[in-house]
Amino acid sequence: MGGKPFGPAGTGKTESVKALGVAQGQPVLVFCCDENFNLSAMARIFSGLCELGAWGCFDEFNRLDPGSLSAVSSQITTIQQGLQEDRESIELEGKQIKLRKNVGIFVTMNPKYIGRSKLPENLKNLFRGIAMVKPDTNKIGEVKMYTQGFNKAQELSTKIVTLFDLCQKTLSSQKHYDFGLRALKSVLATSGDLKRTFPNDEESELLLKALQATIAPKLVQSDKPKYDAILSSLFKNIVIENDPKIKELINKSYEKLNLYKNEAQTSRVEQCVQLLSYLNGLIVVGPTGSGKSTVLDLYVE
Repeated sequence: MGGKPFGPAGTGKTESVKALGVAQGQPVLVFCCDENFNLSAMARIFSGLCELGAWGCFDEFNRLDPGSLSAVSSQITTIQQGLQEDRESIELEGKQIKLRKNVGIFVTMNPKYIGRSKLPENLKNLFRGIAMVKPDTNKIGEVKMYTQGFNKAQELSTKIVTLFDLCQKTLSSQKHYDFGLRALKSVLATSGDLKRTFPNDEESELLLKALQATIAPKLVQSDKPKYDAILSSLFKNIVIENDPKIKELINKSYEKLNLYKNEAQTSRVEQCVQLLSYLNGLIVVGPTGSGKSTVLDLYVE
């Protein structure tokens, strides 16, 4: 039997399987499942794992189509029975394949995500369930900031975790909003880059710059005043000014494209400049006629 760690995002489900593999000296191959994984694709993956004798960790296993899940259970049963009976080979989808003794199949699941299938009982019984608890975001943030070279890691991690909690409770519900652990780690990674680039700057300012570069661009206009209020309550008397040279260049772009200057749009272009200094690309989201293409045109100019 393999393991079936389940729980919220960022609780270490996949990392636990990988760490166990390392401890056993086993290669662990991680597969991110989606609805495009059909029966023949799964059979090919299982065949490779059996021939190699590696562990396979199927991330977000309950993303698979419900029809595929039942059929996949028969393939896993065949492999497990082959291991129990100490066979040297098994038959999968009409093909005879070699079965190495140290092959293992693990799955991870996040039951609370929308669009996930419920595992059939026959498939559920093939794995040992392991519940993963909610992560200690304060401790994770603190350790992450210490490793990035921050001296005030404990104080600042408390502030950023509080900020994320308040944003989740106060701001409107949008499909592209994420105030979970992955978003938190992204902000901390950006603040770490800034810390290495500007080692003598005030740490609170560096963290605020990271938040302005990663969180502020995602906010819809109606949520911005609420977010600014939360930010000012946590980071008092700290104001981050945008580079005046960037605004000057944006104003020249307005003139070149013969467009009327709009402060809200200028702010979005400034955010594009900030984001693309950290990222390779971005997605501009919004309804028709909201100025998505114009923001990109102004940035390119």
